Amino acid sequence: MKKEYFQLVFRELFNPDWGMFMYNPDNRLYWFNGKTFEDPLKFELIGTLLGLAASNQVILDIPICLTCYKLLLGHQPNFDDLELWQPDVAKSFHYILDYEKEEPLEDVLARTFTIDSEIFGEKITEELKEGGKDIYVTKENR
Repeated sequence: MKKEYFQLVFRELFNPDWGMFMYNPDNRLYWFNGKTFEDPLKFELIGTLLGLAASNQVILDIPICLTCYKLLLGHQPNFDDLELWQPDVAKSFHYILDYEKEEPLEDVLARTFTIDSEIFGEKITEELKEGGKDIYVTKENR
């Protein structure tokens, strides 16, 4: 009965529709949503609920990216952590970093220093550096 209660609560809390966590269906892992409108206190409350589950000897299968534990222990994430959470993005970065062909990288990629994301159905483009929307990724600035 206790286990079912905690499973139902966490299934609802980790539902990406609430906007607190993102879910990657490829590796079936959750990660914190940095764009959430929720108060940080709600994340602390989820942690408290996790602690309550553990103190009630309830083992839950919550597939959180291992990098979360790294952050909780005060360690800095690295490229390996990106490969865990978003393997396709890491593969793209590897391609950019290892690119050695003659053709200019900016012609191949046609990418600027921006990132596109979707927040509650609205498409948002953010600059990764000041003026990034006008700066193409090249071999020199990669």
